[in-house]
Amino acid sequence: MKKKLLAFALALTMCLGSGMTANAAMIVKNNMSALNTLNTINKNTSSVAKAFGNDSEALWNHFVIFGLNEGRSDINSDFNVFAYSSAYPDLQKAFGDDLLAYYVHYVNFGIKENRKYTTIDATTKAGFTVSGMNGQIL
Repeated sequence: MKKKLLAFALALTMCLGSGMTANAAMIVKNNMSALNTLNTINKNTSSVAKAFGNDSEALWNHFVIFGLNEGRSDINSDFNVFAYSSAYPDLQKAFGDDLLAYYVHYVNFGIKENRKYTTIDATTKAGFTVSGMNGQIL
């Protein structure tokens, strides 16, 4: 019985994960030039990047499926999702705790809107408190 339950849980996780991957891939494909220009996925520092090489779409998909759930927030030294979400109440109201939505917003709109509070340092210097995934102060 345990094996059947575990198999079902694994199958469900894979189905949900592939749906997220497809959506994330579409988001990245639509914004690939912005992601490449910004080096949003820092390819030089990650062992994951070494595994996937220069495939930005594969790196992004891995981040969406695994990185977000692991609480990883720094995919680039110029962008921290917790700083970005802490600095902008309008985004907090729109996205709540949907971390992926903040990344997508930044690539699609935040850059063009010149939203400058994208690092913990800049955000805290501006007087905002930056909280992490579990509410801890960063």
